Amino acid sequence: MKATLKNIKIENFKGISHLEMEFNPTMTEIVGDNATGKTSLLDAYLWVLTGVDSAGNGKFKVQPVDGDNNLIPKLTTRVELVMDISEIEHTIVKELHQSWTKDNKFKGSSAKYYIDDVPYKEGDYNKKIAELLCDVKNFT
Repeated sequence: MKATLKNIKIENFKGISHLEMEFNPTMTEIVGDNATGKTSLLDAYLWVLTGVDSAGNGKFKVQPVDGDNNLIPKLTTRVELVMDISEIEHTIVKELHQSWTKDNKFKGSSAKYYIDDVPYKEGDYNKKIAELLCDVKNFT
């Protein structure tokens, strides 16, 4: 099976407020100074497919924080991948929605998962990713 990343769209993921990037099918080189978002780009890709970051951490802050390291309220984090998998194009999306009380207290976040515009529960999403690519436990 051959899988190629064609495009990534990122909204409100770590320090990236908005990024849309196309990838060359043979090779895309990503270069930049320290703290410019290279690792965040990789983390966004891995978060959609595996739920972990590039260090293998499943518990990391994906939603943007302010200068005091406080969660920026009422944002939706969304990462969309467009991939060719065995010569079939698939769109894979993961979203994280914040929940707040009426008096602006953070209650938590909930994730939504989509493959080709079809919503999935987390377990079914992971199974579908395993069918398309490989088991997420073996991905990183």
